[in-house]
Amino acid sequence: MFLIILLFAIHDSVPPLPDLSKSEFPEPELWKEQMPRSLRINGYAGQFFGGNIDLDLRYLSLAGRFSRTSEWDSTDTGDASLSYSIFWPRFWLKPRLRASLVRREEKCSSITPGFEFNLFTPSFVTTGVLDYSRWQLNSERVHEAVGGISLTFDRLSYMPQLEVTGVYTESKLKPSLGGQFNVGNFRLELGSLVNAGFPSPQLSITYSEPRINITAGFSSGVRYSTLSSLYRPEIPIRYPTSIPAETLSLAADIVFELDFGDHQFALGGSYKEWLCRLNIGSDFMIFQTQSVTESNLNLSTRNIISVGRFRFRNRFRISYNTSDSALVFTPEYAATDTLTVSIAMIELSTDVEYISERTGIERPLPAYYMMNTTLGLKLSFLKFYLAIHNITDDRSEIYDDYFLTGRKYAGGVEIVQQL
Repeated sequence: MFLIILLFAIHDSVPPLPDLSKSEFPEPELWKEQMPRSLRINGYAGQFFGGNIDLDLRYLSLAGRFSRTSEWDSTDTGDASLSYSIFWPRFWLKPRLRASLVRREEKCSSITPGFEFNLFTPSFVTTGVLDYSRWQLNSERVHEAVGGISLTFDRLSYMPQLEVTGVYTESKLKPSLGGQFNVGNFRLELGSLVNAGFPSPQLSITYSEPRINITAGFSSGVRYSTLSSLYRPEIPIRYPTSIPAETLSLAADIVFELDFGDHQFALGGSYKEWLCRLNIGSDFMIFQTQSVTESNLNLSTRNIISVGRFRFRNRFRISYNTSDSALVFTPEYAATDTLTVSIAMIELSTDVEYISERTGIERPLPAYYMMNTTLGLKLSFLKFYLAIHNITDDRSEIYDDYFLTGRKYAGGVEIVQQL
C-alpha cells in the first residue's frame, strides 16, 4: 500500500473588489479562478520508484504522491490531499484534508483536516482559515492547530483590515493581533503576539505596481513554530513533541521583485539578531542556541522563451548565508538551477544543486553538487522518459555519517489529459 496521495492545497488569496455586496454569488470568475478540468498521472520505476496523481474537476481537487528513494538513506515519502469548493450566495467554503507519511529509520505521519472560507456582507469581507494537525512520531503524538480570521472593510478609504490569528501548541493557544491599510501603492501591516511575555511587534511596508513589488519588514520578540512549519523530510532531524519557542532581538528584511510575465527577477536580504534560535545538536535533535546573529542574501530569476515548437524554461536561485554561530547544515553558498528545453516531441530537463562547505554536528562537511536529468518523448497526451539522478556519481558526505549513494536510473510514463 504504497500509493499515498499528495495534497498540495493552495491557499487562494481573494482580494476584495469594489461593492462586492452588490454582486450575486456564486460568480467564481469575479473573485476566484476556476480550476481547469484535468488529470495528470505519473509513474516511474528502476533504482528508485514512485508516482503521483493530480485531478482537478472545477471545484474538486485531488492530488497525491509516493516515492521511495535512497540518495543518502532509504526513504519512503507519501502525501495526499482532497479539497472541494462549495458556493452559496455571498459565501464560499473550501473544506480540505491532507495526510503525509515519511518512513526512514523512524516513522512520521500526519493528518490535517481544515477549511477556509469567504463571507461577503454589505460592509466588509470576512476571510477565515483553520488547519488542525495530528502527528504521530513513532509512538509519540502531537496535536496542533493554526488559524485566523480577518475583516476587510472595502467601503472605507484605505481599505483597512483587522486580523486575528492563533497557533495552538503544547495545549495552549498563542494568539496574535494585526491590521493593515492601503494608501495609493503602499500597504502598511502591523501586528503583535498577545500575552507573549515579551514585546513582539511586526511591521511591514509594501510598495506595489503591476510589474514591481518592494517589501521591507522589521520584527522582534517571540516566535512560535509548529511541527507542520518546521518538518523537513530531506534532513534526518529528530523532532521533539514540543517545539521550543525562538526569540528575536531584532530582524529586518527587504525583497525587491520585477515581474514581466515570462521573465521574473527577485532580490532579497535579511538580518537577524537572535536571543534564542533553534539549531540541530547531538543525535540530530533540535535544541536552542543562545545569542546568534545571521544574515542572508538571495537572488532568483525565472525565464520562459517560446518560438514556434521550441520552448525554453529556466529557474535560477543563489543564496549567501553568514552567522557568528555554528548553524548546522547551513551552507555559506547555495545555488540551484533548473533548465527545461522542449523541441517538438522531445523534452530535456536538468536540475543542478551546489552546496558549499558547512558545519556538521561533529565535523565540517565538504561541498558537493548534484545533477539530475530527464529525457522525455511526448506523444499526444503521453510522455515516456528516462530519469538519471546524481549523474556525476558523487558520494560526498552530506550529513554526519550519511553519504550520497551514487548514480541511479529509472524510467517512467506520464499521462496528461484535459477533461
